[in-house]
This record gives sequence, C-alpha cells and structure tokens, in this order.
Amino acid sequence: QDQGTHLVAQYLTNSGLRPAVDFGYNWGLLGLLFGRLWFAAFGATPAACEAGLFVTAGLGVAWALARISARLKLDAPMMAIVFLTLPFAARFMPPSFAHGLEAALIANALAYQLEGRKSVALALATAALFARPAIGFFYGAWLLVLMARDLYRRGGFSIDDLKPLVPAITTGLGLALMLAVTYGPQSLMHTLIPTHGLANYRASHYGFFN
Repeated sequence: QDQGTHLVAQYLTNSGLRPAVDFGYNWGLLGLLFGRLWFAAFGATPAACEAGLFVTAGLGVAWALARISARLKLDAPMMAIVFLTLPFAARFMPPSFAHGLEAALIANALAYQLEGRKSVALALATAALFARPAIGFFYGAWLLVLMARDLYRRGGFSIDDLKPLVPAITTGLGLALMLAVTYGPQSLMHTLIPTHGLANYRASHYGFFN
C-alpha cells in the first residue's frame, strides 16, 4: 500500500533499469508510461503523484458510473445510492497508477458494453491487460463468449463478423509495440504474463485458496 512506489519506479527506469527484469515489479507497464508522462508534465513530487492517482481511479471510475447511471435512467433514490457508495466504488487513492488505470478502463468498458458496443469494451479490456494483467483477462474472455453467442444466434459467418475484433487487436498490438520499445520486450513479457507477480502473491498467501 505504498503510494510512493511509482516515484521509485520512475527513478529506477530513468536510471536504465528494466521493470520486472532488473527490479521487482508486479503490474503492467502502462502505469509506468502514464507516470512518466504525468511526472514530466507536473513534476515528480508526492503531490503530483497523489493527483495522478486521483485522476486515474477516482475520476475515471466516477465518469463510467455517471455514464452507466444515465444509460439506465436511474430515479432519484437510486442516484442517491450511487452517490453515497461512490467512495467505495471508486478508489480515489489506489495503491498505484496501475490499479487506477485498470479500474478506470474496466469500468468504462462496462459502460460501453451496456450501450451495446462490445467491440469498444473489448478494446478497453485489452488495454487493461497492460495496466494490470488480472481482471482484463477474465472480462475480455467473457466479452468474446458474448460476441460468439451473438454470432451463433444470427446464424452464418462471414469475414465481416471479425470486424468487432479489430479495435481490440489494434489496441493490443499498438500498446505492445509502444511499451516494448520504451521498456524492452523482456519487461513487456514478464508483466503481460505476470509469473513474478503470481510467485509473489503465492509467497504472501494471497488468493482464493490461501
């Protein structure tokens, strides 16, 4: 729960060290890239760090909940419940940029799914893998199941039916290339398939079975 870890991580990467290769790092590289751009714009200070955490998780998730509430046309009592539970639904001070970005991406993906735009939701779930490779895997797989079910119900299959996958494929390839160039392919591989994170979680007795 040390919110200063991203300040340290930025120092280490600026020194030429590779995350998840030269120093321990359990999450995705997208949080590091966001931190690099954020600190370049606002300075590498504790205040800037906390502001960045607030923007990624707090405002990102709050915006998604506002979209979902508007789509569902909630009445006043239900809107009051959404407002009162907002501090619990949106972690305004998450442990890291990675956690905040993942929460914002997944929450907005749910909003797009509710609007019937599963292809955009899948693209955001794909992006979430580069922030924190956890929920995005399961949510993305579920979206693929739903999309396959829609195809089955329509009957028949054509090459045009693959078009909804293009945004997710483009997002995944674009982020993979950008992060590999920035931090190295080894860091990308170790963070996108988080074997080190899994080992650390097992050692800390985290998970359903521990």
